[in-house]
Amino acid sequence: MNDKKELALCDQAGIHILEEGTSTWQTIVDGDMTSLTMKTMYMVGFVSAANSNYYILYISQNGYSFMKYSYDDSANAVPSNELNIYSIKDNPTLRQAAAVFRQTHPDIKVNFNIIITDEEYLEADQAIIDDYVRALNTELLAGNGPDILVLDDLPIDSYIAKGHLLDISDIIQPMIDKDQLYTDIMSNYNTNDKIYYLPTRIIPNLICTRSSDADKLSRMEDLSEYLEKARDRTVLGKMTYEDFINEFAPYIINKILNEDRTVSNNKLTFQLDLLKTIGDSIGLVDQYIGDEKYINSEINIANEIELAFSHPMGFSHAMIPIGMVDLVKGNYIVFENSFIPVCELAVNQASDRKELSKEFVSLVISEEVQKEDFFDGFPVNKKAMELCIQKETGDYGAAVGIRREDGSEEIHYFEPMNKDQKKELADKYAGISNRIVKNEPLLAFIKDELREFLNDSLSIEDTALRIIDRINIYLSE
Repeated sequence: MNDKKELALCDQAGIHILEEGTSTWQTIVDGDMTSLTMKTMYMVGFVSAANSNYYILYISQNGYSFMKYSYDDSANAVPSNELNIYSIKDNPTLRQAAAVFRQTHPDIKVNFNIIITDEEYLEADQAIIDDYVRALNTELLAGNGPDILVLDDLPIDSYIAKGHLLDISDIIQPMIDKDQLYTDIMSNYNTNDKIYYLPTRIIPNLICTRSSDADKLSRMEDLSEYLEKARDRTVLGKMTYEDFINEFAPYIINKILNEDRTVSNNKLTFQLDLLKTIGDSIGLVDQYIGDEKYINSEINIANEIELAFSHPMGFSHAMIPIGMVDLVKGNYIVFENSFIPVCELAVNQASDRKELSKEFVSLVISEEVQKEDFFDGFPVNKKAMELCIQKETGDYGAAVGIRREDGSEEIHYFEPMNKDQKKELADKYAGISNRIVKNEPLLAFIKDELREFLNDSLSIEDTALRIIDRINIYLSE
């Protein structure tokens, strides 16, 4: 409560006041215009003082910052220009970039049009996402829409074919030529010598093992052959049908399409046969019940299972899987030499702020933004990766309960990754080139049919025909 008897509230969205005798909160400081939105700054104190002055204490890796916010009748309350970003869900790297961008562009407000929250996204089915995509498509067809698009969950190939996306190779190719970006990753984004979009971050797909010969399991064919010979359902441990399909289905998309964008029956049948062998070797379940030490998780490679999938979203997130590998003196590999792209960005061809949009995209993939770890993936900027490796990681760690063979549980504390561990992961990361297509409609068609196939309710021939019919109809549209 301040001297005017106004109740003041501060959060990431800004500073808000509730005047005495009223019931409506007023936002007097927009969080998007301040450090409140920065993912590297954390508010630890707030004071509503006299004469409409407000003080916020922040902490970051560089120490404390104490900032004052006060009213200035000579300053414009609203920036004269705007930059509009469309995304199905929020992204911390973009938020950080927007905050940095405003420091050099105080006259520009970066507007985020976030369609649904992270919690809603996890529960949303494809039909809900499709409704939002159709609404965006209508805008784009009319020559309107946001300046910048986050293409996750959007029909990228269709947008390129219809000319909705701007060629941004003039800002990206020089960075590739100067070896500032990972060349093998960026090779996925060259379309007839043009670059229409690129990822903000990537997530490597790892297999962690108790064995030192993990390199022999780098492909689906290798894994299928190994599991068929082992015939031991504890090698990969338990997986539900849903988790198994979500894990393996994305690898199939790149392998079943012909050059004319139709589905090859032979290629699809081959991949389905591999999946069936892997699924039968695991022993799929409807839900996880019973002893948790048999579930496919990196913390279980200490006792009952040999292999576990992991998708670390940065060095902080990789602490446990890499720590577990070191604990059991095992190894890990990048499975299928693959990565999951995160927050793929493009500029709307119809934007009136093309140059400004390209400047923002350049900032997002700069080392200044990429060097921070926001648990949303690893950098695509090579210099940023080097800075992440050299950065001191602080005192944080992770305590994990590990079940032993005798049924007892041991609490093990994992230290932050040291420079040698980070360098080893970065070296394996450097050669990643296989972009896993997260085309949700295509994946949905595969997932719908796989359950019946995996539990022997549908033959491999009928499964392939059903998937082909549905995907070919979708691709022809």
